Amino acid sequence: MRRLLSLFFASLPLAVVLGWLVGRILSDRFPWSQWLSWMPTPAVVGGTLFSLALSWFFSTWSAWSRRLAKFKPSSLLLRAGRLRRVAALATIPLILFTLIIEWRLPIGLFPSSPPPKARPFSVLYWNHAGNWRNDWMQTTSTHLADVSILAAPRYPQYMDQLMEKLAADHPGTRHYQRLAFYSIISKWPILRWSSAPLNLPTLQTKLDPYASTLERGWYWNRGEACWIELDSAADLGRNLIIWIMDMPSDPRLHRAQLTAVAAQTLRDATPAIFSRGPVGQFIPAPATTPGFPTPDLIVGDLNIPRGAFSLTALVGQARPVYETAGVGPEGSYHRLLPVLGIDQMFMNAPIDATRYDLFDPGFGTHLAQRAEFFIP
Repeated sequence: MRRLLSLFFASLPLAVVLGWLVGRILSDRFPWSQWLSWMPTPAVVGGTLFSLALSWFFSTWSAWSRRLAKFKPSSLLLRAGRLRRVAALATIPLILFTLIIEWRLPIGLFPSSPPPKARPFSVLYWNHAGNWRNDWMQTTSTHLADVSILAAPRYPQYMDQLMEKLAADHPGTRHYQRLAFYSIISKWPILRWSSAPLNLPTLQTKLDPYASTLERGWYWNRGEACWIELDSAADLGRNLIIWIMDMPSDPRLHRAQLTAVAAQTLRDATPAIFSRGPVGQFIPAPATTPGFPTPDLIVGDLNIPRGAFSLTALVGQARPVYETAGVGPEGSYHRLLPVLGIDQMFMNAPIDATRYDLFDPGFGTHLAQRAEFFIP
């Protein structure tokens, strides 16, 4: 039995690495390959090394196993020792892939800086889903950006306390606005905004009024999109247009199908557009043309890992900010063990980025993301 266990744990890493490779090649083009593409490389490396350690344990730490090891089977491929060596060699490229391609560590040795006369600005996005803790306000204040977006914030009654703290910590004008499911704290006032439900496919047909938070958040979320236009022309030379998106969490849904439907919805949507009035109130007006305006930035909890095939349909030619300016582990979920990079930022020319960071706000289920941008 111990020899069989040793063989099993020696061969298991080869199957996992093969699945990981198929997932990286096919991405989420197919429903079945989607599950393989979600395998985090660091988890694959850690699981492979752990499995090899178990195989070594069962073949080494038993006198009975050592006696069996003297038996030479006719097929060398069945020997646990040979399989362990092959699996160990297969792990080396995964480690290099993680460090060089996914974590971009060599690039991090040469940080970039904005060119002379560039106009810098910063953006913070955090999916606030989680329980209340008093210390998160200090974290938010420490990492406050020119545009800070808190998504799906619970306990909105505490937002006044947050604004009081930010006003004390950061003297100067800060504009606060709650739009749809988002709280936006900005250096510049919002000129226009609009939001539209994506009405994406769902496997749920009926929502129980007593449904749990998991069912409401994971299995009934059908997607939401919002765009804002900021009055930033005086500082940046142009008004910023930012898309804020929340895609469904249900892992059973095929992401390529979801993004295709969402992209078409964004092209055809004609929701009312709210424009700032003379005394700061927002006045709704019918949209004159269908579709969201072309974004400068796209931020949100996309519930799709970085680099996935399905993202192209949603963000078009926009460049991922992490792949431009991020360094180190790229996972944003779950906060306690961040292995999936599902919170993302994208940018369109002429905007460029010099830095992208993920940090722990102190509670909730997602890490927050903050990036430094500039306009030439």
